[in-house]
Amino acid sequence: LSTTPAQFRNTNPRKSIEIGECITGTMVTVTVGSDLEPKTLHMNVLCHQSEFFKSKYEQHEYASGISKLSLKNVKTSAFQNWTACAYGNSFAVSLIDVDKAYQLYYLASDLKSPNLQDTAMDAIRKAYRDEGQWPSQRRINTTYQNTRTDSTVRRFLTQCVYFRLVKEKINANNYFGGDDFPREFVRDYVGMNQKMIQFSENLVDPRCKEGCEFHMHAAADLCNA
Repeated sequence: LSTTPAQFRNTNPRKSIEIGECITGTMVTVTVGSDLEPKTLHMNVLCHQSEFFKSKYEQHEYASGISKLSLKNVKTSAFQNWTACAYGNSFAVSLIDVDKAYQLYYLASDLKSPNLQDTAMDAIRKAYRDEGQWPSQRRINTTYQNTRTDSTVRRFLTQCVYFRLVKEKINANNYFGGDDFPREFVRDYVGMNQKMIQFSENLVDPRCKEGCEFHMHAAADLCNA
C-alpha cells in the first residue's frame, strides 16, 4: 500500500494530526471477506481512524502484534478502499465513482470512522454536483438499509428530495405513491417538511452546501470544509 502523510481530522477536528505519525509501531493482521484474506496494517493507524479497532486492540487478547482480527462479512474491495483512505491516500480510490463513495461511507459507519465518513460524504456530494444528478429511489432504499437513524447521509438524501419537490414543484402525493421509499425515509421527509416549510423560498441545493453541515463533528468544532 502506497502511503503519504496527509492531514486527517480526528473525531474532534481541533485534534487533527499527521497520519504519517501513526505509520509506525506494531503491525497487526486483519482477515477480510469470506476468503479471510489477510491484511497486515499498522495498529496505530487503525486505532486512530476507527473506534471499532481501537476498542478491539485495547483488549488484552489483541495486545500481540501477531494477533488476528476477522471481518468476515466485509467485502475485500470495500476494505481496501477504507484502508487507502485511512492511510491518507484517498486519491488512490476513485471516489468519483459514487458507488465506491457510498460503500466507503457504509463501512466507515460500521467501523466508527468519522474522518472517513466525512471523506465519503464529500465525495458523494461532489459526484452528484459534478454530474448534475440526484439520488435515485433505489439509492435511497439501499442507503437506508445500510445506515443508522442519525446518519449524515440520510440527512443529505432527505434534503435532496425536499429541495427537488419544492423547487420543481412536484406533487408530493404522486412522488411518494406506492412502496418505493422506505418508511423511515418518509418519516424523515415529513419531519423535515414541518421544519423547513417556512424557509422554502430560500432553499440551498444540498449538493452545493458547505460540507461541514454533513460532517460528523459538532457544529462548534473547526472544519476544513
